[in-house]
Amino acid sequence: MRPRLSVWLLRAFVLLAAAVVLLVAVGWALMSQPQFGVPLAGARLQRATANPQYRDGRFVNLEPETPTGLAILGPVNTIRGDHQPRARS
Repeated sequence: MRPRLSVWLLRAFVLLAAAVVLLVAVGWALMSQPQFGVPLAGARLQRATANPQYRDGRFVNLEPETPTGLAILGPVNTIRGDHQPRARS
């Protein structure tokens, strides 16, 4: 019974590894398309520079980003427990 289980596990691992490799390859191929990362030029650049959110060659959020996930808990060193409290002045 054990040899059949190990063969099944090996096949499942190989299939899972192949699926991961395929997903990574497809993701890389999609993200390397020209529409992902072409610098602004021409009419698109003119429209971007007319936008008040476009400053110094990039778009800037008007509202600050809100923390998500564990970032809402504070710095990592506080979570780990090696945080030294600040001396009050």
